[in-house]
Order: sequence, then structure tokens, then C-alpha cells
Amino acid sequence: ALLKTIEEPPVYGIVIFLTTNADIFLQTILSRCVMLDLRPIKDSVVEEYIKSNYDISEYECRFAANFAQGKIGRAKTIVESTEFAHLKQDVMHVIKNAKEMSSAEIMSVVKDITNYKLTIDDYLDLMA
Repeated sequence: ALLKTIEEPPVYGIVIFLTTNADIFLQTILSRCVMLDLRPIKDSVVEEYIKSNYDISEYECRFAANFAQGKIGRAKTIVESTEFAHLKQDVMHVIKNAKEMSSAEIMSVVKDITNYKLTIDDYLDLMA
């Protein structure tokens, strides 16, 4: 069905496949597609975008640009999201106070990640 859709796409639409690993597609599918190799945007470009569109501190701007990993949309989410700010605050609390916290307290904070719409990868990236 996928191959037929690629060979005879509907006139009203465009089919776009996004992947980080093109090798997972069969050669018969790849041969009928146009490949665009998209790269992340440089942190300096993301930082400049944030500076020109948001009124935030230099530190927050640099943090958002670095954490966004070359993705403008992610940078916007970081700057605009109160959830992300709370997540960052929780992570910093654990990092600063881990020695004084019991395992149960640490697990409680980590468990609270589920309250955020962000992923565990975001949480781990903050800890790095």
C-alpha cells in the first residue's frame, strides 16, 4: 500500500517521510523518493533568533540555544514553556541537593517527570 501511494500519490496531497535512518526503508521505496538531508541549525543562529524574538537574559538565551540542539521549534518551546522552567528547576534541585536527599526523595522527584509533557531524554539532557 505504501509503495502504491508513492507511485500514485493523490493529486491533493504530498507525502513526506521523516527519519533519522533512511536505511530502514526498502530500496524500492527510496528509489521513488527525493532525499533531503536536513542538518541542525548552528547554535549561534538559534541564539540570534531567540535574542531577536524574546526578551530574556543572555544566560537563558544561551541555555535555550544550546539545549535546543539546532532546532528553532525546540528553542521556542524552551523559552515559552513554564513546564520546561519547572522541569529545569527540579533537575537543578536534585543536582544541588542529591547528597543530602534520601533515595526515596530523589525517586519522588524523578517520578514527577511524568507530570511534564517533555521526555525523559529532556530530563537527562538537563542533568548532563
